[in-house]
Amino acid sequence: MKTQVTKHNLFLMMILLIMVMTASSVMVVYAEGEGTAVPMEEKNLPVTILDEPIPLADLPFRNVVLLLTEGENYNVDLSENGELSAREWMRQNGITFEKNFAESVNPASAAGTVYTGLLNGEIGEYKKTIGQMMLAAGYYAAYKGVFPNATPELASLNGFGFFDWTPITETTIAVNQEIATDTIAWLENTGVARNEEGQSFFLVVNFASLLDNAPADPAEFNKAYLHSLQENDKLVYDILLSMNDLGLLNDTIILMTSTTTANALNALQTKTVNVNTIHTPMMIYHPSYAGGLAVQNITSQRDLAVTLLDLTNVEDFLKTMIFGDLPGKSLIPYLAGEGSMIDESGEVVTISESGVPLAEDPFGDSIPFSDPTLSMDGVITNQYMFTRNISTNERFLYDLNEDPDGVKNLAADPAYADVVSTLEKQLTGN
Repeated sequence: MKTQVTKHNLFLMMILLIMVMTASSVMVVYAEGEGTAVPMEEKNLPVTILDEPIPLADLPFRNVVLLLTEGENYNVDLSENGELSAREWMRQNGITFEKNFAESVNPASAAGTVYTGLLNGEIGEYKKTIGQMMLAAGYYAAYKGVFPNATPELASLNGFGFFDWTPITETTIAVNQEIATDTIAWLENTGVARNEEGQSFFLVVNFASLLDNAPADPAEFNKAYLHSLQENDKLVYDILLSMNDLGLLNDTIILMTSTTTANALNALQTKTVNVNTIHTPMMIYHPSYAGGLAVQNITSQRDLAVTLLDLTNVEDFLKTMIFGDLPGKSLIPYLAGEGSMIDESGEVVTISESGVPLAEDPFGDSIPFSDPTLSMDGVITNQYMFTRNISTNERFLYDLNEDPDGVKNLAADPAYADVVSTLEKQLTGN
């Protein structure tokens, strides 16, 4: 461990030194006698983990597992995709973010945002990544699966802030079984041991793209996508079962998302972007909060790094030193319902960042969009998606309430001239 850490930059070494001095704030402290887990039936996960939410202060400092896919579309009704036990379990026991977006359709750019917290961030050795950030925060950071832009010569991810990586020489879906098996073995042999030694772990599991080759025929495309999604779900379910068998579900926070969508492949071919090309799934299971809830606020992949920051229990001044000034927002407050309120009729009303109901704030909770590959940028708000092609000066405007699939372009409609003007100013900052 000591030889691995010395390969990191001076910044990381300074942070780690500080963490040693404040070690009591990052050690695992196991709670006893909680009795919150529902007994697991043979070969099945418990239907729910918590009988009721338990205050965070009464629970141990937790591990964090980030499950990533590439090329997965968001789908509100999971039953439409057949049997997806793992995703259904995450939905029932976690929080679903229904308006989560990737900020690029290009896989490399989208991955850069996830791994650095910066829009189209560069993933480089000894550059700041979520692995280095969590390592500096006191976690043992490990990695399993496909690594973005990995070359055949890359034998280790230590310089990227991750340990225990098994090099993947190909990125087809055929390797996903190997990734799942490697992950389960790591949890059994290393993850549990780290906890027993008093250290929490941060584990990233990145599966290969759900589609190796996208069929041109829409019906064949959907058939291939659904089959691949179901196969991936079985592997994720095996990982969750293993975590349950090892007693990790009460001690681990699980984030599950996709860097890009399957529909992004179409966007790269047609050179256009609509909501379905960047609408990605996002679910978070947190043992401190009841599941089965959905968040309507706009969120994006750049929020992942800031959310990871919020999951650590290091002091605020150390968070700033480790993570710097990242542009995203933490998703953790949404788990506690801070994005919603109950109105006089008893209905749940989602609140925008401006403090008013989303239905009354069509331009609130905005996130930027930028894709250098397509020469496009834009902005997404509660109600609208506005993009522009920088090369051709074309404009695209979709009303997400009336046209959630982004079929009808309203940019040239005089009735929406003020909307276009407002969003363009929001995009340019003028």
